[in-house]
Amino acid sequence: MPPLRTLPPLARACLTVLAGLALLCWLGPGLSAYDPHTPDWQALSAAPGQAGHWFGTDAIGRDVYARTLAGGRLSLSIGLLASVVALAIGLGYGAVAGLAGGRVERALLRVLDVFSALPFLLVVILLLTLFERSLGLLLAAIGGYVWIDLARVMRAEAARLREAPFVLAAQAAGAGFGQRLRWHVLPNLLPLAFVYLGLILPQAILVESFLGFLGLSVDEPSASWGTLLAEGVQELDSAPWTLLFPAAFLVVTLAAFQFLGDGLRDWLDVRGDREAAAA
Repeated sequence: MPPLRTLPPLARACLTVLAGLALLCWLGPGLSAYDPHTPDWQALSAAPGQAGHWFGTDAIGRDVYARTLAGGRLSLSIGLLASVVALAIGLGYGAVAGLAGGRVERALLRVLDVFSALPFLLVVILLLTLFERSLGLLLAAIGGYVWIDLARVMRAEAARLREAPFVLAAQAAGAGFGQRLRWHVLPNLLPLAFVYLGLILPQAILVESFLGFLGLSVDEPSASWGTLLAEGVQELDSAPWTLLFPAAFLVVTLAAFQFLGDGLRDWLDVRGDREAAAA
């Protein structure tokens, strides 16, 4: 895999922005003078900069700065964990389908087509509505929503590896399906899968924010960017900053991921062209 310095400058800048945001969200609430869940009854709906509150306060005096960073930490954590769930499902499913080939591959692809045709987000909302909400259910629901495209990419790459000389040699030497999958296909799929992790992570964050906006994510007193947006909409007339700051953090994060994803796609295309030319 090419070294990181070969990434386009915009992609490297986005990585820097995302790393800074993640560090700020992780450390910021602990460095703030205010607890994100404790009201300041002397500063209700305080404007930004008043009473020592940099981003102002909400209707019950909770510091918007601390709550935005704490919400970002939760949204990024849930998005990352859900993306890892999606990575495990998509990588395993795609690797098995691509290596198996034939009827098995066609059957698994038809299953993917069925999943793609389902209004999966509505299914996720239904699950979170019918069953008691928990972190495990939330991660499974979001991960189950974003794994399909990754599985298609892994299937295509595994199908290419199926005809690679080292895999054919292992098969000729008597290696079974499981051995070829474990020792030859999965190790070669992992680098590409981790690159695509950066492409599905913003989708997972966006889904979590949407669910949080609908009140289907975390419960009080915890808050994610989605729940903060829902609260901010209710206070838009009296305290618009409660909506603007979480929305700004979410938009910057998703935009950085989008530009990073574009850079990663270009990087992968260039890498593929170089490998084809070398072959």
